[in-house]
Amino acid sequence: MDKFIFILHVFLSVCIIMIVLIQKGKGAEAGTSMGNISDNLFGTNNSNVFLVRLTFFLLFLFIMSSLILNKEISLNKKTVDFNIDLYTKKIDYENLNK
Repeated sequence: MDKFIFILHVFLSVCIIMIVLIQKGKGAEAGTSMGNISDNLFGTNNSNVFLVRLTFFLLFLFIMSSLILNKEISLNKKTVDFNIDLYTKKIDYENLNK
């Protein structure tokens, strides 16, 4: 169960990043005055509304998966055993200048 939720969590985070990058910024149309009228008439704003709603839905799922992962880890009392000494180079400071 933990692995499935973790994989779902990573998948949701990648999807959120991609969808946020696809969306058009609010300042992107600052220079166009007549372009906004044609966009509103022909309804190209619907895709932006869809992307915003999809982003909020994925964010909701992401937060729920975060909470579920937190609860699973706290119930199982799993600890992350990370020893920094295994990944760092030992430096002999006494013989450094020799």
